[in-house]
Amino acid sequence: KAQLRVFDRTRLFPERFYRLGVVSVVLMGLSVIVTLVTAFGRGESFPKWFAMANFVVDGSFIRYTSLTQVLQDGEVWRLFTPVFVHMNWLHLLFNLLWLKDLGSLVEQRLGPWKFLALVALIAALPNIGEFLANGPRFGGMSGVVYGLFGYIWIRNRFDPGGGFFLDPTTITIVLAWYFLCLLGVIPNVANVVHTVGLSLGMLAGFLSALAARRR
Repeated sequence: KAQLRVFDRTRLFPERFYRLGVVSVVLMGLSVIVTLVTAFGRGESFPKWFAMANFVVDGSFIRYTSLTQVLQDGEVWRLFTPVFVHMNWLHLLFNLLWLKDLGSLVEQRLGPWKFLALVALIAALPNIGEFLANGPRFGGMSGVVYGLFGYIWIRNRFDPGGGFFLDPTTITIVLAWYFLCLLGVIPNVANVVHTVGLSLGMLAGFLSALAARRR
């Protein structure tokens, strides 16, 4: 019976949006648009509108607004907008491909509004963590991708009949990439974003599985 409740993306989305979730498509589109508008994080519009805080590079130093000041100024959108900024085409393509599959699966199982709430959580808190640790010069959907991965992975482990599934090879690849980045083998990566996103996704998946098992 459990196997009958496990769906892959092609069964979940037989017709609309080429088998993609609507919210996932919107997130992918915004990622492309904002990345181009900010010139891959190198244009003036990146610090002005989309980074965690407005910043100015002065030689080898960077000056930027504190998180407290950002919130006091009402610039709450900055907690989320860095996820849409990617630093090169490979960075963008990598995240879009993962969001396409992981996002669409979670969106169909949770519904668009709960999915959007989960994305907001695993976007904002990792961004805050990275900002406090290393400043505002970062971007990308990687924290959200790791959060969705963690959610599906742990949700399936504790609720195998819940309709979430990841191939063991996929799990190995994602975790191997995570540790290669964390150990510095792959440089210039926002590891705080990855770690916080993954941890939040795993926690949300565990809590969601417990709630599902009680029903």
